[in-house]
Amino acid sequence: MKILSIPGRGHENPYFDLFCDGLQEAGLSLVNIRDKDALLFAFDVLHVHFPTHFITENKPVMAFAWACLEMTYFLVAKMLGKPILYTVHDVVPFDPRNSWILKPFLAMFYRLCNGYVFLSRSSKDRFLDAFPHLASKPALLTPHGPYPCRIRSNEEKMIIRHKLGISEVDFAIGFLGAIKPYKNLSFLAKLPSRLDNNRPIKLV
Repeated sequence: MKILSIPGRGHENPYFDLFCDGLQEAGLSLVNIRDKDALLFAFDVLHVHFPTHFITENKPVMAFAWACLEMTYFLVAKMLGKPILYTVHDVVPFDPRNSWILKPFLAMFYRLCNGYVFLSRSSKDRFLDAFPHLASKPALLTPHGPYPCRIRSNEEKMIIRHKLGISEVDFAIGFLGAIKPYKNLSFLAKLPSRLDNNRPIKLV
């Protein structure tokens, strides 16, 4: 079975590489969105993550263009008999910008989907509470596991702190992830320069 995952391997978020690794370990073949097979709809299943990203992250004209492009692709896939699965990362988009196109886009997209994958029980419950007419469609619950990582030794930690200009007495606060407008990073400007015990705060 050939799966087209959007996004797929090579995305800036390492989750998608891990997701694709899991599909291949299960014996499935992957189609990249940039491959000819994607253009020719030469796949068996379309698996979608974050379908609203380009709608909420762009200005109105580009948001409309992306909505039309995506929906056209989904409709053609549906007409060709390709099942569409949707992994629900966010029941409600973080940024409801361009709601004038976002709401009708999602309403149509949800109806096109053959099934849903949820990463938590609460997410599934909230989604079905908001869209009870979709409750009859197949749904799979696959809790989001931890990312593979290595615990560093105290010596390694001190070397890294030194490279970042953080002393032993500094209290370090790290931000991990891509810096995006919807992540409310303005709160960082409100961090104090020192703790109550006068220990300096360093932001990484």
